[in-house]
Amino acid sequence: MFRTSPSIVSLFACLAISACSDDGVIRKPDGDGSSGKALADFRASLEQPRDETIPDGPQIDPGAQNIDPFKYDLQYNYQEREILAGLLDEARDDADYLTRSLPATRQGLEEFKPSIKWDDYVTYMECAVTADLAARNGLLSAYRGQELAAKFITAGLDPTYGTLTPEEREQYEAERSELLEAESARERYTREEEEKEQLNKLRTRNYLNYFLMRDRDMDQYTAEDLQGRLDTCLEFDDVVAIELETEE
Repeated sequence: MFRTSPSIVSLFACLAISACSDDGVIRKPDGDGSSGKALADFRASLEQPRDETIPDGPQIDPGAQNIDPFKYDLQYNYQEREILAGLLDEARDDADYLTRSLPATRQGLEEFKPSIKWDDYVTYMECAVTADLAARNGLLSAYRGQELAAKFITAGLDPTYGTLTPEEREQYEAERSELLEAESARERYTREEEEKEQLNKLRTRNYLNYFLMRDRDMDQYTAEDLQGRLDTCLEFDDVVAIELETEE
């Protein structure tokens, strides 16, 4: 059977006495009252009205500074983007690079993608840049700005969008079909290899054109100007079609 040691009993007795006053009532130990004051201050802070003032001007999404439609929404893999990012750094050091790149892009489209009109390509690329800059100026969320930029870039290289009429598209497809039927196996192989090479060049120029055009226009338009340009871009019939396809 467990027996309580006299020393332990004495210790408990001392503790009880120290916590009591002379009349035997247990009272709160003396202190400086700092804990109570801190609690009172905390409660007072909760009762203070919160500042719900809405700042003037558009609210800019911090993520808008990192918009890159080629990173998430377009079919450019990591390795390709790494290489292109290095080429972009070099291109930015050349003040005339964009001036040379745009004519080269036009020539490439005319020779290997004649179903895409040059004016359509430029318009869509400018709309892509506008969506990017609109987000950077608080007119769109970062997500929406990047989403629209990717859609415009896609439309710029898709012959099903743009101002090419159904008759023009049908004529182009008929002429191409005749050429393909008449070529030999060796000619087909040569053509396909050349088309692959030209497509890679076009993808490179497309990437560089976008970022260099954005650099060019970064401080060129006010928020009001960007809103007007964005509204015009979103009124294109084919862009409305792209939006509907995305929702489906």
